[in-house]
Formats: sequence, C-alpha cells, structure tokens
Amino acid sequence: MRQADKQRSLAAHGLAFPRVIAQGTDASGVAYFEMEYVPARTLAATIAMAGSYDRAAVLSAVDNMLWLFRRAATDEIPAETFTGKIDDIAANCARHAPTIPHLAAIEGARGALNEKCWTGIPASPSHGDLTLENILISARRGIVFIDCDEPFASSFWLDAGKLFQDICGYWCLRHMLAGPSAGADVLNAIQKLEKLGFAMRAVFAAADAALPRRLPQLAALSLFRTLPYAQDEDAVCFVLARIRHILGLTI
Repeated sequence: MRQADKQRSLAAHGLAFPRVIAQGTDASGVAYFEMEYVPARTLAATIAMAGSYDRAAVLSAVDNMLWLFRRAATDEIPAETFTGKIDDIAANCARHAPTIPHLAAIEGARGALNEKCWTGIPASPSHGDLTLENILISARRGIVFIDCDEPFASSFWLDAGKLFQDICGYWCLRHMLAGPSAGADVLNAIQKLEKLGFAMRAVFAAADAALPRRLPQLAALSLFRTLPYAQDEDAVCFVLARIRHILGLTI
C-alpha cells in the first residue's frame, strides 16, 4: 500500500509514473494495486539487446527526479543505519543455503563495506529501487518509472547507488554474463553501460558534489543486499565478484 501511495504521490508531483487505477486488499488479506499499462521496453533490456535509446532523455528524467528528492532532503542518515544493515545481511547469509559455502568471502565484503564512510548521506524521499529494469522507454510516453519500494533507508544517494548497481555492477546483465560465452552482445552492452555511467556521474555531481566519489560503496551495498535472496551459488559468486571489482578487493 505504501508503494502505491508513493507512486501516486510522485506522479502528482509531475514525475513520469503509470497511473494507479485501483488498490485494496483481496478476500485472503493480500494487498494489491493495479496500474495503467504502458507499452514499453525497460532500459535494461534495451541496453542488453543493443537497442538505441535517447540517453539525454533518460538523464533528464533522472535529474528531474533527483531535483525533487534533494529539495526535500533533511538531516543525514545515521551511519549505524548502514553498518547495522550490512551486519544484518551477513547474518541472514549464514542461514541461506546458496550463500553458506561463501561465508568467508561474504565476511570479507561485510568488513570492507563497514570500513567505508557512511556519514553525510542525506535523508530524502526516494524511488527506493531505481534500477535500469525499473526505467521504461515508451514510444508514446518517453521515459517512465515503475516499481517504487520502501527501502531500509530513504535517500536519493541510495537511488544513485541502485543505478550504479547496474551500471558498474552489471546486475542487469547477470543473465547474459551467465551464458555460455561473453560475445559481442555482452561487450556492446557493457560499452553502453560505461557511456551511460560517464554521463550519469555528471548528473549526480550537479545534484551533490560529494555523491560521485561515494558511488562505488553505494553500488556495492546494493549488490550486497541481494545476497540473502540469491537463488543459487552462481548468483552468489557473480555478486561477490562484482563487489570485489567495484571496491578493489582481493578477498
């Protein structure tokens, strides 16, 4: 219900979200909401399939969203919110079958993340799950956002980290990279991500000069958060490898 309310609110503030048509609770007590159907392809799929898209339109849409969020920023989020979340994730991994064989590497990643500086991150409204899979490219409506979430902490910095979970963490390419070979399609997609990342860093720098240098740890945190939900060890190994790369670790 909070996700539906957030989507309504952000749309009312002029951001491009599908209209929420109905919401409620069904006979079994399960909450639901229905939204307008938008014929579109995700930005993640467009990049993976070597499709063309208007990068300037994507940057402008993200910039408009960040402008709205940062205008409503308040005090910084306590650093303990992040270190506590990191510790909780590691603890959950100790009870999750696919991650149990990799606890030593997970502990190394936990330690490396906890050593990062988590002060100075502003609390603000946020999308909550701003991945490239949640950005639609519609021929009729242009750039459209979907699938807001209620995160453990709300900040436009964390939205930036989610985007870089894809851009430098290759989360949106995880299925391609798990294929039999990394051919020209994968290389093309990575090149597109690098170009998008270069341009997106400039947008983030304009939003908050302190943000770009913190993107690696924010992206690594987003990846780390996926571990307790990994379906198999291949997914765990992929995430840990990308965290090591992003943070420059040798664990």
